[in-house]
Amino acid sequence: MLQPALHPLAVPRVTLSDGRREVVFQGMVHVGSEQFYRSVAYDLLRAKAAGYVLFFEGVQPGTPEADAWLDAATQSGGDLNAQYAQIGDVCGLSFQGNFLAFVQRDEALDPAHLVTADVSVTEMYEEWQRLVAADPALAETLPASDGHGDGMFDMSSALQVAAGLKDSQKDLLAAVCKGIFSVVLGRAESPDALNRVILDFRNRRLAERIAALPDADIYITYGSAHFPGLFRELQAQDPAWRIMGTAWTAAILPPDEAAGRLQLAPPLRGVTIRPSPVRSAETARRRRRSKFRR
Repeated sequence: MLQPALHPLAVPRVTLSDGRREVVFQGMVHVGSEQFYRSVAYDLLRAKAAGYVLFFEGVQPGTPEADAWLDAATQSGGDLNAQYAQIGDVCGLSFQGNFLAFVQRDEALDPAHLVTADVSVTEMYEEWQRLVAADPALAETLPASDGHGDGMFDMSSALQVAAGLKDSQKDLLAAVCKGIFSVVLGRAESPDALNRVILDFRNRRLAERIAALPDADIYITYGSAHFPGLFRELQAQDPAWRIMGTAWTAAILPPDEAAGRLQLAPPLRGVTIRPSPVRSAETARRRRRSKFRR
């Protein structure tokens, strides 16, 4: 519960350059504080006004076979975005899609400056099949498809628990939940075999998209875990890429609103408290002048 206040989850905003143009990587988390997402949305609008191309994260849907594979591999049990939005409500946090969607909504009208730069589930599935063909042992690393997650934070179970809580208990759950997310999201990525498609493959494709726009300044909003791999991919393409600056922002904050209740004594019985009349400055001056005349 103390984690967000004592050790808030910080995400980077890294500015890169290859000597010709600028790329800004804004690290993101799926759920975070409303203040954080508002500041990112404001930065995106400023970047767009300055002529940057905006790159958004967002794995695109795939074939039914590919979608079923990803659900089983991640044990998500359905629409991850919908679950993140629900968890955000339970935890007193916000879902990033609720704040970035209004910037992305004009993507069809301005595809040159608003780009969903991610891959599709089908592409991820095909990459996984290619990896398994080269190393069949990888197929044994995925969890059994039993429909139940075994991670530290099971979203479906948390939602079921929250539905039966009282308001005071929900406040306690929200405080604990913020701490859990601060700890879990702040950890380094584990050497999970699935990360070879969830992180590595998507990082390569993102680096390719950046290289395909050699004259454009780009502002990227992607999960923070993608940056180390993306930077390696960029430098592998062109050693001229350098980090020009890094700023850090807290993504999960303790509440910034203070609320209380005035403790007023009840009025005495039979006594009516009337407000004192407010005299205007002109009335006061007239009364002073009348005293001088007398």
